[in-house]
Amino acid sequence: KTSQEVSQFIKEMGDKATFDLGLHGIDPELIKYLGRLKLRTSFAQNQWQHSIEVGFLCGIMAAELGINQKHAKRAGLLHDIGKIGIRWEGLNKPGKLTPTEYEMFKAHPTLGKIKQTGLPLKFSRTPGGLDRPPPLLGEHNEEVLQEIGFSSTEIEELKTQDVI
Repeated sequence: KTSQEVSQFIKEMGDKATFDLGLHGIDPELIKYLGRLKLRTSFAQNQWQHSIEVGFLCGIMAAELGINQKHAKRAGLLHDIGKIGIRWEGLNKPGKLTPTEYEMFKAHPTLGKIKQTGLPLKFSRTPGGLDRPPPLLGEHNEEVLQEIGFSSTEIEELKTQDVI
């Protein structure tokens, strides 16, 4: 009975997160992962609440930029979903991570293939798939900055200032 109650609680929390952000059509497996975030903390912050807050912030930024708010909210809500798979006490460590701990934490994209529930964003008539691992930290900074309008000179200036 307890297992059923926990499963029901997890589903309800996942549903509440998507409802609060006005999102629909999210894969039921992702709903479960979202609900499980209610039972997790990272750096002393509840992951479920953090993900909802990021979803709201992304929606606000999207409105300012004139882009699709629902897509932005969805991306914000799901941005930390991978933390469900991290079983490491350092997530709740008070204070800063040591350089070794930080390296271990950011290495998750290189750990190999993991089971996926599918793409978190569904686009009509657009097939999607995963053809390569996620980028490493900072790997695509220049490309992203160029796409949003930074000139080569501005990007070089950011590099000299150790911003990127």
